[in-house]
Amino acid sequence: MPRYFFHLSRRGRIILDPEGTELADIAHARREARLNARDMLIRILKTDEPVPLDDNVHVADEHGSVLHTITLREALG
Repeated sequence: MPRYFFHLSRRGRIILDPEGTELADIAHARREARLNARDMLIRILKTDEPVPLDDNVHVADEHGSVLHTITLREALG
């Protein structure tokens, strides 16, 4: 199974996913990215900081190529 990495982009800073997750295909990785973005939104909402809807989650493959990006705004839909 391929391994996908979910890198977070917060306020222009990239937080790398060093471990990644083995998933069946890119469709599963996109769903996981949406869930990760929603989890990030939940953590932010529990604080007093503004919600940065343009922050995002990048899905990368084992070679470091970004295959998909989802913003927090898109994760709400």
